[in-house]
Amino acid sequence: MRTKTAIAIDHIAGTPLCWILNLITRFVGFLLKRNHNPPFQVKKILLVKLMGIGSIVQALPLIDGLSRRYPHCEMRMLCFPETEIFAQRLIPVSAVFTVDRRSLFKLGWTSLREIIAIIRWRPNLVLDLEYHSKFSSLLTTMTCALNRAGFFDVSTRFRDYLYTHLIYANPRRHIEDLYNHLGRVFGVEAFEPLENCSPLVRIDSQDESELGRFLENHSIDSEENLIVINANAGELCLERRWDAQNYATLAAQMAKVGTVLLVGSGSERNYVESLHNMVINDGALKVLNAAGALSFGAYLALLRRAAILITNDSGPMHLAAALGTYVVSLWGPGHPAKHGPRTTKHVQLWENVFCSPCLYITPEPPCRGNNICMKAITVRAVSEAVGKLVPQLSFPIAVETNKLNRVEQAGENLLPGIVLRNHLTPANSSMRKM
Repeated sequence: MRTKTAIAIDHIAGTPLCWILNLITRFVGFLLKRNHNPPFQVKKILLVKLMGIGSIVQALPLIDGLSRRYPHCEMRMLCFPETEIFAQRLIPVSAVFTVDRRSLFKLGWTSLREIIAIIRWRPNLVLDLEYHSKFSSLLTTMTCALNRAGFFDVSTRFRDYLYTHLIYANPRRHIEDLYNHLGRVFGVEAFEPLENCSPLVRIDSQDESELGRFLENHSIDSEENLIVINANAGELCLERRWDAQNYATLAAQMAKVGTVLLVGSGSERNYVESLHNMVINDGALKVLNAAGALSFGAYLALLRRAAILITNDSGPMHLAAALGTYVVSLWGPGHPAKHGPRTTKHVQLWENVFCSPCLYITPEPPCRGNNICMKAITVRAVSEAVGKLVPQLSFPIAVETNKLNRVEQAGENLLPGIVLRNHLTPANSSMRKM
């Protein structure tokens, strides 16, 4: 099931179900009159984070804080399969409950199966790390845990009686601050910075051995500078991608000071290969398509081993930052002040285009794919950011791309952020008055 389809189902079916469950919880709460006040006796914690490996990374300070505040508690997570792969790597997390969303039948069956398993496990604290999801709200409530906490804003009134503790999801606060504030409600007093949380992620000797074999098979010396480029972005917003030709130009330049590995998942390999084919054909250049070539564990080992990661706003950006790797990130639809990793080894590039940010704010990007916010970022700017972080990777810029003016028209004679009514354009129709 595609992400946008899942979001539509969540809205259409989830809204009435949440309100029905809201009435039930009000009635049951009136009858039981359970005590939800501190001090909290926390022995079993369930974290609900269905989507977004990057968001789980941002929750590492919270996870670390909870494990130190309640050192004898057992912590588990509830995820979709795409996030389970990382959740299983978290040392404080003893087990993962997984809901399969590949079809409606599997979604319903696995949800029922996992909720029964969770009720039998009997958590006494459930923290929902999703912001707007009705589905996560349903799952959290059906755990029947004594204390259930999550976030609220104007769009989540349906959570009023589903949760015992609600935290305001201040849109001007960084996501890490929101997660940490959730922890403070339950007695966590101190949080480690993200760059100190790498010991929470398990990378074992098998992962390192697999990476070593991959590098050896491609004649890459163990002392070589590994420059990792992630040109991909999740299907929720492909407008987060920087232009492929820009990445190809950058890769050709970076190959002069190290070996460039273009990474991605197996499903992204064809896109990465199209980018790889754009790189200047020079036998002296070492630019490899490594998308789908490594297991997830070996991929983590690569990110930790890399001299630097150059990436769009995506999961690998957060993973590399948490592992202590230097990162240059490119932003457009999203905003680094809200979601960017907080580490001293990170440079974020963002152009102040009028319609940016739009991610999580509009139902679809106003530009409808013509992401001038990303096009405004130049190869020179990225190269200079790399040199600022890792001086041994700096070099003179021989090739440059044209930079768009911040108010340059977004195609169809429109300024950024303007969407014509009924999809009309000046080229094919006169503008109708409201």
